Amino acid sequence: AGAVGAIVRADAVVDAAFLDCVPRLRVLARTGVGVDLIDLPAASARGIPVVITPGAGTRAVAEGVLAMALHLVKRLGPLTDLVRQNRWADRARVPVGDLNGATMGIVGYGRIGRRVGELAEAFGMRLVAYDPFNRPPSGIASADLAGVASASNVVTLHVPLTNETHHLVDKAFLDHIQ
Repeated sequence: AGAVGAIVRADAVVDAAFLDCVPRLRVLARTGVGVDLIDLPAASARGIPVVITPGAGTRAVAEGVLAMALHLVKRLGPLTDLVRQNRWADRARVPVGDLNGATMGIVGYGRIGRRVGELAEAFGMRLVAYDPFNRPPSGIASADLAGVASASNVVTLHVPLTNETHHLVDKAFLDHIQ
């Protein structure tokens, strides 16, 4: 109740009820950039500025994207389960892919999307990207989301959650991914 500042992580819900509990609060800092779980009108009504930390997690998030891509393409989950079950011989029945030569589709080409592209290229991946605000270089730019989906083996999203981006990816989009 006596806090004058708060630092919140991505999963913290900051609503009017929370703000009522901290009447002395003068600033709210969100680690990262997403503010979808913060009631901005309620904070504004109380004169509480909400600040973000752009760039703070760029490298970690981008590395996490490649870790997940490797996990999925290399089928680490099913293969680990077989090894745990001492079914080593069954591993040959699990098809495993490669990132080298595959196409990474990047939706949102800001700091994180660009870093994901750099790392994906280091793995030998081709890139295709879409972002109506941060135009990707012409060699990788897609005119629309459908172009990203149809050209990609792996797709990663790096857009803020807003009314415009909510349900940006839907069944039709996913059905187009290779």
